[in-house]
Amino acid sequence: MVAVKDTGIGISDQAQKRLFERFNQATPRTESVYGGSGLGLNVSRKLCHLHGGEIGASSKEGEGSTFGFFFKVRRDIESSNTVMSKYDKSEIDHLCGGIQALSNKVTGVNNRTRSPEIPGNPVVTHVAEIAPGAASDDKYIHTLKIAHQVKANEPLASEREVLHDRNVDRVSKRPKVSGTIGGHADTKLRHILVVEDNIINWQIISRKLQSLGFHISEATDGQEALAAVRREKFDCILMDQEMPVMDGKSATMAIRNLDRAADTPILGVTANVRASQQQDLLDAGMNDILHKPYRTNDLFEKIDQLLVLRSKK
Repeated sequence: MVAVKDTGIGISDQAQKRLFERFNQATPRTESVYGGSGLGLNVSRKLCHLHGGEIGASSKEGEGSTFGFFFKVRRDIESSNTVMSKYDKSEIDHLCGGIQALSNKVTGVNNRTRSPEIPGNPVVTHVAEIAPGAASDDKYIHTLKIAHQVKANEPLASEREVLHDRNVDRVSKRPKVSGTIGGHADTKLRHILVVEDNIINWQIISRKLQSLGFHISEATDGQEALAAVRREKFDCILMDQEMPVMDGKSATMAIRNLDRAADTPILGVTANVRASQQQDLLDAGMNDILHKPYRTNDLFEKIDQLLVLRSKK
């Protein structure tokens, strides 16, 4: 985990909502004062995601900002006799510097304002607020409330609610479900199997469901799904229809032949909208059908309905 902390002007609430979007900067004046095109944070975020990590920020206007990122790497233990070569700027470094200088010249930055003073050797130290288990500071709570507002499109939550939402199971590292899902009480961690061959689709679906408090397992085809059901017990299965190796219909029929999964709710996902095709999937053992493309709210509601029906049996 690496973080950069400053005590500068901070970032306004509205600017924080679009901080990592492409071609967006904090204010219309940012480009004229500091230069840039509003792509840096967006690119940084994509790089973190490609390495299985994440980037984030906490800020309060007038009180500075903290930006932090993490990703997983393999540790390389070097020999004690290894001599580090002297660092010289590469051609790419010189090229990047030239592009930045040209950008400043075109926008007239150097003519209108003084560049911010940046020390040649900034202090490198431990940033306490990003350490595991660190207590929440005012900036973190403030930014987290803004994130909740964007996510839920609701008025900002109280500080007590925000802190309550940070309740994390330190053993499993998964969020605990608290409150309700779809208006129905759900106090235990629900385990859902997402069967989807498109890696981007299942990443998006899994993140959405995890944000709601579900525990997610994944399979990329029907055969993997069948193997997973033989190993584990699931509360619900989200089953895509069109997949290689074994399609959703065949996988559903095979799962229904397993005693341990005879009553497990299976929600089929398909682009086929004809009534006969839908009925074919229902006859194979699926409990309900969700049509592509669908909204995430529709997905949550379907899963909630299946879980409620199962709990009443």
